[in-house]
Amino acid sequence: MDFNQALEKIDQAYYSLGHSQYGRGYRFLLTIKENFSSDTDIVLLSQNPGGDSPNGNHPYDYCRNGPAHLTESWKNNPPAKDPLQIQVQRLFRKLSNHIPGNHDLIYESLMAYFIPFRTPEISKLPAKKASIEFSLNLWKEILSFIQPKLIICNGKT
Repeated sequence: MDFNQALEKIDQAYYSLGHSQYGRGYRFLLTIKENFSSDTDIVLLSQNPGGDSPNGNHPYDYCRNGPAHLTESWKNNPPAKDPLQIQVQRLFRKLSNHIPGNHDLIYESLMAYFIPFRTPEISKLPAKKASIEFSLNLWKEILSFIQPKLIICNGKT
């Protein structure tokens, strides 16, 4: 599965699972789309995008200027200063220090949302069972293509 196929599946599920009626939008990658590659060793999957509505400055498909954890402003914080962004930055610094070679892994890794559909909290996810099932199947296909060496998941659920 390539990037465009994945995005097409997400877009179709957004409408067919009833997410569009809430107008919250969806978001897929938190990195550049070039990291959606079989050369990518590390995948970070966050639970799902939060909030009631999309930020017009944040693209829904992928980040043009590098990792969202370094380049975007979240919850009215300065860019890269949201507590979650700082935690992810620290995690990737520690990983970079423990992996041989001269790596800045936060730039080389694929970071995305496991469930791409936006909700203010996971309990308010429309068609929750079907949305999770869709996400499981999507990521099975993606991960069989990418075959990373390490998968990191974060979120409360």
